[in-house]
Amino acid sequence: MKDLINYIMEVKRIRRLSVVKSNLSHIETLCTKLRKQDVEELDILGITPRYALAYPFTQEGSNTYSLMFDKKIIGMFGTVPDKTVVNARVWLLVSDEFKNHKLTIHKGTEEMINLLQSDYTIIYNIIPLKNQATINWLMRAGFSFSEPYKLKGKRFVEFFRCNFRESIIYNEESRPVMH
Repeated sequence: MKDLINYIMEVKRIRRLSVVKSNLSHIETLCTKLRKQDVEELDILGITPRYALAYPFTQEGSNTYSLMFDKKIIGMFGTVPDKTVVNARVWLLVSDEFKNHKLTIHKGTEEMINLLQSDYTIIYNIIPLKNQATINWLMRAGFSFSEPYKLKGKRFVEFFRCNFRESIIYNEESRPVMH
């Protein structure tokens, strides 16, 4: 029965990796296994891993997904709409196991980001400037960056991505028909 529920909740599968809708039990599984850089970032912000993973479940309209390898949770990600409900904070917290599947994850990145952004004009968040590997990944995924700034004595940068389908004047739905 549990396998059937996981199958129903599955959003995407790439070989042995799958993306499923998160549930509260995933928080307890992942919160003590986060990679060092994620724990350090949360610590700078004064947030515990358990709180960071649970917070989206308390916010109306948020979407939370779990990344699984052979039914083992290796990360969680999602969106939390801001007050405008037009834009959303996007987030990703993962275990060290994540790095063992980088190639497969990179192949599914565009599709997952499009899924996260489908309801929003802009998705955004902040990241420590020293986290260059993630910044490079975000750049390849189409995110733009603000100028660096200091937050709690550390250098951060805001990253954001526009939903071009929603933002351009002549999107597919409004483009005039050419004869």
